Amino acid sequence: MGDPLRSRFLQPFLGRELSVGQAATELGCSPNAMLYRVRNMLDVDLLRITQTRHRRGRPIKVYRSAFEGYFVPNEAMPYDDLRHRVTSQERRLAEQVVDAYTTVLFRSGNSGRVLARDSNGDVWASDLPPSLNEQGQPVLMVDVRVDLTNEEALHIRDLFAAAIKRGRRASRNPQAEGSPPKPYLLNCAILPHQPG
Repeated sequence: MGDPLRSRFLQPFLGRELSVGQAATELGCSPNAMLYRVRNMLDVDLLRITQTRHRRGRPIKVYRSAFEGYFVPNEAMPYDDLRHRVTSQERRLAEQVVDAYTTVLFRSGNSGRVLARDSNGDVWASDLPPSLNEQGQPVLMVDVRVDLTNEEALHIRDLFAAAIKRGRRASRNPQAEGSPPKPYLLNCAILPHQPG
């Protein structure tokens, strides 16, 4: 269940009842591939059969997850499996971020790229993205290593966490305040850098 490619076959059945055909359609896979996974999940008690719909020919079985949710401790997975899971999860968002950022840069007539040498003699390059896109929506794209105290890192983390919480609350209740919310991609990471 720690592998996102495998656990995706369980996701359609979490908290609801579906047939193999319905789950296969939802995931965009073949019914045979779905049936193979369903049989494996039944064998290890991740799924249960909730009903059998009788019809002419073979009856249709309906499945549901054995529990409403599952917890898999990270330490139960080898490091390489955990890294693969993180990579798989991040890949889709990273591609969306790259597409959105490229679109902002491409459509901005007054931004560009700088290539220079700093006072230490090191060569550096950086995009100079606009602070607003062509629709007047705010833009910020930064990926950089910075030196912070533990207190500064905690403060930045808490600011991001509060912004994400506000954004989720606004998504659930769009009429609560001001203009209606619009989708933004927010890819935050504040991690201790451990050069390897």
